[in-house]
Amino acid sequence: MGCCQSCRRKKPHPPEHEPGGFMYPDIPMEGDKNISPLGETNIVLDFGALNGMIGDRSSRDSAILVTKIEGSNLSLSKRMSLDRSTFYRLSRLGSQYSLGDSIHTDGSTWTVASSVNEHREVDDPNYAADVLVKLNHFRNLKKYVDFTIHVGNQSFDCHKVVLASTSRYFAVNLADDITEEGKRVKKRELTLTEVEPRVVQALIDYIYTSKLTISSDNAAKMLAATRIFNLQSAEQACLDFLERQDNRQRDSYCESSQNIATEYTFEQPYHVNEILLGLNDMRHDGRFIDTYFCVDNEELPCHKVVVATIDHFMEERLEDVGQNCRITVNDVKLSVLKMIINYTYTSRLEVCEENASEALMVACKMQHQSAIRKCSDFIKKKLNAHNCLGVMRAARDPSCEYLQKAATKFALKNFPEVIRCEEFSELAADELLDYLGDDNLNLRSEEEAFHALLKWLEYDLSVREPFLPDVIRAVRLPYVGPRQLEKEIEGNSLVQRNNQCLDIIMEAKELQALIRENKHTKDPRHKPRRAYSDVTFVVGGKNKQQEWVQDTCYYDNVRRKWYPLAKFPSGNTQYKVVSLHGDVYVVGGCDKGGYVSGDVWRYISLYDEWKQVASLKTPRYAHGVGVLHDRIYVVGGRVKPTGEPSNGVERYGRQSDVWKMGEEMTYGVEDPVVTAHSRRLYVIGGYRSNGHVMVQCFHLEKNAWTVVDDVSLTMEPSVAATLKSKIYLVGGKTEYKVEVYNPHKGEVQAVGEMPHAEAHTRELYSATVTNRKINVTGGQWTVGMEDALTISTNSFEQYDPVSNEWTVLGPMPRALTHHGCVTIKKYIGLPRSMVQRANGPSFQYKC
Repeated sequence: MGCCQSCRRKKPHPPEHEPGGFMYPDIPMEGDKNISPLGETNIVLDFGALNGMIGDRSSRDSAILVTKIEGSNLSLSKRMSLDRSTFYRLSRLGSQYSLGDSIHTDGSTWTVASSVNEHREVDDPNYAADVLVKLNHFRNLKKYVDFTIHVGNQSFDCHKVVLASTSRYFAVNLADDITEEGKRVKKRELTLTEVEPRVVQALIDYIYTSKLTISSDNAAKMLAATRIFNLQSAEQACLDFLERQDNRQRDSYCESSQNIATEYTFEQPYHVNEILLGLNDMRHDGRFIDTYFCVDNEELPCHKVVVATIDHFMEERLEDVGQNCRITVNDVKLSVLKMIINYTYTSRLEVCEENASEALMVACKMQHQSAIRKCSDFIKKKLNAHNCLGVMRAARDPSCEYLQKAATKFALKNFPEVIRCEEFSELAADELLDYLGDDNLNLRSEEEAFHALLKWLEYDLSVREPFLPDVIRAVRLPYVGPRQLEKEIEGNSLVQRNNQCLDIIMEAKELQALIRENKHTKDPRHKPRRAYSDVTFVVGGKNKQQEWVQDTCYYDNVRRKWYPLAKFPSGNTQYKVVSLHGDVYVVGGCDKGGYVSGDVWRYISLYDEWKQVASLKTPRYAHGVGVLHDRIYVVGGRVKPTGEPSNGVERYGRQSDVWKMGEEMTYGVEDPVVTAHSRRLYVIGGYRSNGHVMVQCFHLEKNAWTVVDDVSLTMEPSVAATLKSKIYLVGGKTEYKVEVYNPHKGEVQAVGEMPHAEAHTRELYSATVTNRKINVTGGQWTVGMEDALTISTNSFEQYDPVSNEWTVLGPMPRALTHHGCVTIKKYIGLPRSMVQRANGPSFQYKC
């Protein structure tokens, strides 16, 4: 017998002791004469036929007696089992095992792991699950129900096609009868006897929800009913439950078996797929059809309850219609409509470049949100500079908001390429105004927007010239340089002969005077475009409570305010931060568990989004980061807490999203500062030699590292920044000097000091260069020597190398240490213009 249940399960069950299989009859088509004569409307079934299948029944409560085969080692449920394991395999790789080996148990809810990997017909199980949820919702509301099952004094309203798609029994017995005169008689009712209403209720609920509760009280009766209704997955669940109970009784001495629950909720994840595929089979076989889509004198048969799952749009319009409803769809191709209907029944959408736009149009007509998203995802992948504006226009339907946003985002980001394409010249005046006036337009100057406007005008000058006073407002004229505004824009011949345009130019000049005087106006039209300002960007760090935070923010130099941005999504700490082409990269560090991480995150400043990119080849922390020749370089750091610092180098290509190993440094470094100068990368600090701070230099042309001998530094700088062909070195833990290193001359010169109080030291701050000035953020003050007091600060100072002066700009939103600080292009300005939405096409119904 074995010592426990698991041991017995390891023993193979001899296949020769399994009972023989039972062959179900073929499902007759509706109208076939070999359907059992069950009557026209009320059907009475006697469950006595069950005796021949599972043994003798001694009482009316369905007690089951099974004779054990001599020498057999099978449990009760195995002896009751039929050889119908096509849906659930009971053997694997030639060895037999109990179905319980495939069961994942969580409390009293368990799921049978079927051989779903061999059944890939349903492309999107989530879609199938949504369909089943809606079908059950319709059942609960008694919508579209066309059949009633009577059991005792209870009745259950259902949908014929749903029951038939799950059960061969229902597929046979719910089909229409054909009289001798050839008339079709629809069956509306079915009466069952000698079966408890609660069992029928549970199995109907299982069909509509894929969940079945089995207990010691109902298992045997449930098993009998599952065999009558031919619900194989539910049958296997009952068999396994009985096997567990049988093993429990035989192993009552085993302590672990005492914890086996007497009630389980069985959930079959593949049931939703079977339902959807079964519905599709019913459609192809022409069974229980009650709705037709009509196009080009063709009719596509469907089921009303399935069509209603598409959207509330279809649900509302089908609610009060009768049988054999015909839905006429105009101006669509039959092949495309077929494809959308096939998707409704299979979750498989065979969309391609030739039919994608037409499929999207039909999906929008039907308000088929799932199909719309599938088509939109396909079209989104095909966006380019030549078609993005056309997609923007085509996706104005409210149902296509997702695609419209994606196309708009692409068109704005790729503005330089888009304006060279034919679609740009074909824009209507209002479309041009929305496009050129968008805050997120990816341009380097407002002159680019004006030149694009001229290109659009010249495409059809005689017709479009009257629109000039309206469309020129899309250009942020106050932020065009004064010389360019007067020479390029005001001096243009088209502007010169239009008095309204000259008035607009005069307003822009007045606003420029206000801006130069630091005077501001609340008129939102006077805000700069988002593609136009350098800002100081701060990410993460530790707060006063020494907790790592995920906040990000930027400082607007024009408004002198801090604004929040999308939070850093990772929980990593001790990372380093660098900016490249206006985007931010957070590199390496340690994860939440304290393990060294190679994760790299990119902040896309144009759209305020975070995205994880390729990871470092060697995870590290306490490293340095810098940018040289459009490549990010990661140098040194620690790859583990013990041992010497690393001298390894990696470089990252933004376009390829690939990290490559670089030439190793001469010495390993820990927490150095890094900056680029004249196609060279300088790594300063992180290693001392003879009391002096080491400076190492990477030569891009030579692809080699050298140690810089002509510079002598006594302090470890906290900041290294390149300005006007010189490298500025700022501070240290106990030093406040600002030194300037000239790589060409090999000279170091002290030029000033950071603001500080007596007997105070400052460390753990970050800095960046914004608008040719060095901005220093946060840090930690240490007061005194013994029993020193440490205070985190939210200070924000700016150093001007021209005047050699420090200016306090104002506090950060919170005190921070160990944070990242870089400069990016951040866009602030007008909200997007509202776009006039076109009304979607309507349906015509004939019922």
